[in-house]
Amino acid sequence: MKLITLSFIFLFAFPILTFSSSEPLLDTDGNPILTGTAYYIKPILLGPPFPPAVTLGYTGKSTCPTTVEINHIYTLLRRPLLWRPDCILSPKWIVFVDENEKGYVGIGGPEFHAGYSTLYAPFSIHKSTHSYSLKFCPETTYSNIDGYSLGNHVSLLNLVVTNNAEPNFQFALQKPDPNYAKIRTIV
Repeated sequence: MKLITLSFIFLFAFPILTFSSSEPLLDTDGNPILTGTAYYIKPILLGPPFPPAVTLGYTGKSTCPTTVEINHIYTLLRRPLLWRPDCILSPKWIVFVDENEKGYVGIGGPEFHAGYSTLYAPFSIHKSTHSYSLKFCPETTYSNIDGYSLGNHVSLLNLVVTNNAEPNFQFALQKPDPNYAKIRTIV
């Protein structure tokens, strides 16, 4: 068996994604990103032993993994984790807000985030020198969520909306090897 990281497949098959410049997005091989194609989000983290991976986790009493998390645990797998589990119909990214007004990134609709306010708005990809970052772009500000950058919560591994001017979640996009695993495309 080969040691691989848990990875998250990012689909550009939904209309709520915007780009911050006219420069094309490139994958890790230097090829332009194609709409409707699956890509791994490979977080960039300097330091040993390995960079983290993006995955889906559970929130509260949820029986379906709908929260986007940064996973620092590695395991032996034969195929990568898919973008959406079978229990989710929509692959759209959303933000759900807890009682402390912290915005968490998730997938699916409000039915999967019971008890939370749910925000639907575009996510924007921004290019930095050697990586990309994401920003949440709501038309109206929800309470103290005004920074729009995405990062990880200090005590948890959830991907959250932060007030930081500089994003602390940076990533590269990697096209999966078609010979490695069968990937479902969601349209």
